[in-house]
Amino acid sequence: MKIFFHHICGRMSDMSLIYCNALAEVEKSEEGYALDNGWAVDEWGEQTPRVWFQARQTRLRVAEFKNNKKIRKILNRCPNITQKVRRLNEVDNIDEFQKIYNAYISYRGFKEDLGALSIENEIDKDKKIVFEYYDKEILRAFSIARLYDETQSMTGTSFCWDYHEPKLYLGKYTIIKELEYARDNDLEYFYQMPGYEKTCIYKMDLPGFEFWDGKRWSKDKGTYKSMCEKDDEVKSPKDMNELMWSYEKGYFKTH
Repeated sequence: MKIFFHHICGRMSDMSLIYCNALAEVEKSEEGYALDNGWAVDEWGEQTPRVWFQARQTRLRVAEFKNNKKIRKILNRCPNITQKVRRLNEVDNIDEFQKIYNAYISYRGFKEDLGALSIENEIDKDKKIVFEYYDKEILRAFSIARLYDETQSMTGTSFCWDYHEPKLYLGKYTIIKELEYARDNDLEYFYQMPGYEKTCIYKMDLPGFEFWDGKRWSKDKGTYKSMCEKDDEVKSPKDMNELMWSYEKGYFKTH
């Protein structure tokens, strides 16, 4: 495993602030170690060979997933939803996926150049599966997950739905169905990619949640929620510098 950094920018005159990307080249035999130490595959970069990046990753321990009253309530909200799972390299209805993606970014108010969906350009299609969700036989949502050859883990890399009925809360429904898939296939962890800003607080809602703080996996949902909320408060280098020192003197000093 070769670790390297892209040093982007910094401030020295009026603050001590360094911004850089922590990256790694990971061998197949090292994938389990990398996942367990806060690394994830950069699915969208252009580096060759494909690199991994370090971040505030999130995951769920599959063994702690239970079909309790809360879970059943979410599932019961979607009585007409059916699911199909197949290898990503078997997808032949790309136009339907694109239509859902377009509806998704329109509803959420995302910029169209955020990263247009292109299943043809997805990397490692033979290592990924796609979960398709149908409402009365019409494709309404999909999510893509990466599997690994030498570790019992799965990483959810993307999710889109057309919000045809927002009260279905299909996002929560699909996570549960993917956890069921992970459980039925004897997987140990379901990785959910990084957790930043308030928009990622939902990732802690299910049992078995952990987040990577850079040194260890923490189960402290209160701290995770607070960190996500503080992400949204950062509007300038000064804000970032003040937040960094508050963590250095607080959370990271304690842990």
